Amino acid sequence: MAEQKGSLKNRLLTSHIIRANLKNKKQAETEMEKEKRAKELRDLQKQIYFMKPASVLVINPNQVTHINDDKDFKEGNITKALSKTLVISDNTQIIEDEKAKIKTTYVTSSELKVLKEEVTAQIEEEQKENSIIKKVNSIIKQAKKDIKAVKEELTSLNQEVEQDYEVKQVKGKEERYEKIREKIAFLYDKYQIIMENVNFSDFYRLNDEILLDEIINYKITTATNEKVETLAASCKKEIKLLEGIVSIIKEKNQVKMQIDTKKTNLKKRDEKFDEYQNQVNHQEEINSKIKALSIDYDNELVDIENKYRKLNDSKYMEINKLNFLTINILKLSVFMSGVRNKNISLVLTSILMQNLIIKTNDDRKNIFLDKMYSGYVDTGRKLDKLAYNLDDVMVLIEKSIYEVEDLATYFEKEFKEYQNVLPEYNKIKERVEVVLNILKSKEQQIKQQATNLKNLKCQNKEKIKTLESLTDV
Repeated sequence: MAEQKGSLKNRLLTSHIIRANLKNKKQAETEMEKEKRAKELRDLQKQIYFMKPASVLVINPNQVTHINDDKDFKEGNITKALSKTLVISDNTQIIEDEKAKIKTTYVTSSELKVLKEEVTAQIEEEQKENSIIKKVNSIIKQAKKDIKAVKEELTSLNQEVEQDYEVKQVKGKEERYEKIREKIAFLYDKYQIIMENVNFSDFYRLNDEILLDEIINYKITTATNEKVETLAASCKKEIKLLEGIVSIIKEKNQVKMQIDTKKTNLKKRDEKFDEYQNQVNHQEEINSKIKALSIDYDNELVDIENKYRKLNDSKYMEINKLNFLTINILKLSVFMSGVRNKNISLVLTSILMQNLIIKTNDDRKNIFLDKMYSGYVDTGRKLDKLAYNLDDVMVLIEKSIYEVEDLATYFEKEFKEYQNVLPEYNKIKERVEVVLNILKSKEQQIKQQATNLKNLKCQNKEKIKTLESLTDV
C-alpha cells in the first residue's frame, strides 16, 4: 500500500504548472473579463480554504487522475476541477479497489497549499494593479477637470482682452496668461508622462508619493517586466480623456498672439494720442499768440483812430491858429511901443496889422496845411503797416482753423471708439472745440478790424488828396 501511495505521489507535477495556468489565463483580458476572473480567484481562494485532506480514499488504480491531467484544469476551469478533486496527505489511507467504478481526481495537500499561495499572491498582485490603475485614473480624471477649468480661463481671458482699452489692463492679462500657461504646461507634462509610460520610470514627476510607493512595491514583488509593461498599458486606457490638452495648447497660442497684438495696437494708439495732444497744445499756444497780437493790433488801431480824430478836430486847429496870432500881435505891440507920435503909431499899427493879418493868414495856412498833411501821411503809413500785420494774422488764423478742423476730423476717426473708456477723450475733444471756437471768433474780430482799417485808410487818403490840392493852390 505504501508503494502504491508513493506511486501516486510520484505522479504529481510541480506547482509551476499551476502558475503557468494562471498566467495564461490573465493575458488579453478586457475589463469585464478581468473583473470576472478576479471574482473567480476570490471564490477559488475560499474554495481551497475549505478543502480538507480525506482520511480514507478508495480508488481504482486504473481510474485515478491527477488534477494536472484533468481536462477542466488544463482548460483553466480550476474551480470546476477542484470541485471534483479529492485531497490526499501523508496521513490519508489509500485503499485500492479495482472494482471501484468512480473515477478519482486527486491533488496532494502540499500542492493545494502551493495553489492556495499562488491564488492568494495573484489576488494580492491584482489588488496592487487595480490600486495603481485606480490612482492613475484618478489623476487623469482630475487632470480632465483641470483642463476644462483652464479652457474656461482661456476663453474668459480671451473675451476680456477684446474689451481692454488700456496698456496697463493688457499687462494684467499678460500676468494671468503666464499663470494659465504654467498650468497648461503642467497638465501637458502629466499627459505625456502617462501617454508615453512603458515601465513607470517617469512617474516620480507626478509628485504623488503614495502612487510612487505602490509602483515601487509592485515592481519589487513582480518578477517579470512583461507584467509591468502590461500594467503600464492598462494605465493608459483613460488617457483619451486628456486629449483636449492638445487643442488647449493651440488656443493658448492664439490668446497669446491676441494679447501681443492688442498690446502693440494700444501702444501705437497711445503714441498717436500723445502726439495728438502735443498738436492740440501747439494750437493752443498759437491761439494765445493770436490773442495777444489781436489785442496789440486792436490797441494800435484805437490809438491811430484817436490821432486821426484829433487831426480832424476843428477846435484843436482853431487853438493853434489863435496861439499863432497872439504871438505875432505881441511881437507887433513891442515894436510899436517905440513910436512916439500916436497918430503915426496908430496908422502904422493899422497898416502893419492889416499886413500882419494877411501875412499871418498866408503863413498860418501853409503851416497848418503842412502839419495836417504830415499827420495824415504818417497815419497812412501806420495804417498800411497795421493792415500788413492784420493780413499776416488772418493768414495764421485761417491756417490754424484748417489744421484744427483737420485735427477734429482725425480725432473723431481714430479715437471715437475709445470715448467711453478713455478719461482724457472728452477733455481733449473739448479743448479742440474751444480752440476752434476761439479761432473763429478771432477771425471775425480781425475781419472787423480789417474793415474798420480799410474805411479809415480811405478817409485818410481823401484827406491827403484834399490837402495836396490846397497846397497846390
